[in-house]
Amino acid sequence: MIVKPRKSLKAADVAFTADETLNLLSKNTYTAAIIDIDLPGMDGLELVTHIRDQAAYKSLPCIAITAYHTSQLKKDALEAGFNAYFPKPLDDTNFIRELERVVGQA
Repeated sequence: MIVKPRKSLKAADVAFTADETLNLLSKNTYTAAIIDIDLPGMDGLELVTHIRDQAAYKSLPCIAITAYHTSQLKKDALEAGFNAYFPKPLDDTNFIRELERVVGQA
């Protein structure tokens, strides 16, 4: 999910693959990206690396989510360039609070 630039974080585009995400990023401006690490094809760790390589999106807040949480995966995600990391199932309150914090820092 890629969050559109609005005062509210309620508007978003949804991409189901890394290629779809990169396509959307090439055509639009976004406030943040919420990326599942286990994407088909290119995984979320590789995707965030591609995003960080684009000058326009070097500072785009990127939040990782995953159903396959391990402490090593969290470390790898943060080192790859994610601003935050959440295991599934998501704690809605904490997730929204962290999303607002990360987007507010951008």
